[in-house]
Amino acid sequence: MSTRSNSAFVCGLLFTLVLRGQEIESPVAAGADWPAKVKVAIESPRYAVQRAASNDVARAGDAAVPAIRAYVESKGKDALPLLLVDAMAQSDAGGDAVRALLRGWATDREFFWRAQALTGLARRKSPLDAELFAQALQDPSHVFRVAGAKGVHALAGAAPKAWDAARAVLLDPDPRARVLFAMHLFAQTREPAALPALVAAIADDRAFLDDDWARRLAVQTVQTLARVAGTNFDYQGTRSLAGNREAIAKFAKWAELDPPELRERDDVQDLGGVEVRSCRHGDLFLRWTDTELHFDLDRGRKVVLPADAHAALMQALATALDTNSEARRVVGKVVCDYLQLTVRAPARLWKVAPDAVPAEVHRFLVATADALATAGHGGLASELRARLTQFPPHD
Repeated sequence: MSTRSNSAFVCGLLFTLVLRGQEIESPVAAGADWPAKVKVAIESPRYAVQRAASNDVARAGDAAVPAIRAYVESKGKDALPLLLVDAMAQSDAGGDAVRALLRGWATDREFFWRAQALTGLARRKSPLDAELFAQALQDPSHVFRVAGAKGVHALAGAAPKAWDAARAVLLDPDPRARVLFAMHLFAQTREPAALPALVAAIADDRAFLDDDWARRLAVQTVQTLARVAGTNFDYQGTRSLAGNREAIAKFAKWAELDPPELRERDDVQDLGGVEVRSCRHGDLFLRWTDTELHFDLDRGRKVVLPADAHAALMQALATALDTNSEARRVVGKVVCDYLQLTVRAPARLWKVAPDAVPAEVHRFLVATADALATAGHGGLASELRARLTQFPPHD
């Protein structure tokens, strides 16, 4: 054997021994101090360390569950970060203990990451969770509805009637739910019924104020389709919708569909808006112009109030803005749920936690609900009031 070959052999042997040593010392293989590992996964200030520890805990499966439960009992469930919950949900490790943990999180309406927990149950495909998946299809949170639909799809062979209900998510009023579930279906099973929603998504460039929600979904959708088509047909995420017209038409032809209508960003002159984002209870979107109120992410519902009522609301908003001159403001600790107020002139962008909504802003939103009810839009008024229960006034 030559000197070079001998050196390569020795290096290879040493590398193998190092790897074997790592395997022997692995906390999953040899048993670990799971309370300590869980603490690192939750409390480490370094993302990489937190992520690695979360993955170790998830791979341990049932063995780590008592440590997670003990931590929650001591610190509360709100201390659990998304990273750890998602790692547990995405792991295939564990048995009854992990499933019970995920189910407890998924059925807790006040848990931030209940949709991720339900997704983890969907991956486990237990018929014992069939009813929970079906109930989730009616949840106010669009991500929870999608997670429920994934679970129903996973059990479709055992519950065909429930699968018919889950397919309705492809026609969900929230465009995000439609596209997210369609991407899951197509990625999993190449389901042809998912293609209309996907092709429509790549032809959408609408926004909510400064949030380019449709463009983000379009880019994700193109990635999903391209993995199957073998090409993205030169779709460019930074290009205008008109500039991507040819690529969109090619995707439609590949999917054997007619070219979709291009949904350009509208030119409505919004004066401002409020968005409520909640991992737990669902979202609410409201914008206003000088004469109208527009609800939903895609302006699905429009209200024209009497001129004096609309003017009174704008005055209530002006009063709220006069109490604080900061152009940008973050109030309270935002984990997942928050209310954001955007105003064009004077420029304001306030993002507030559920327990930190300025009293004047709260009064403006209550006045908006009252004006809607007086004008005969009781359903919208009830929706707004329901969301405000999570955001009491803070003096």
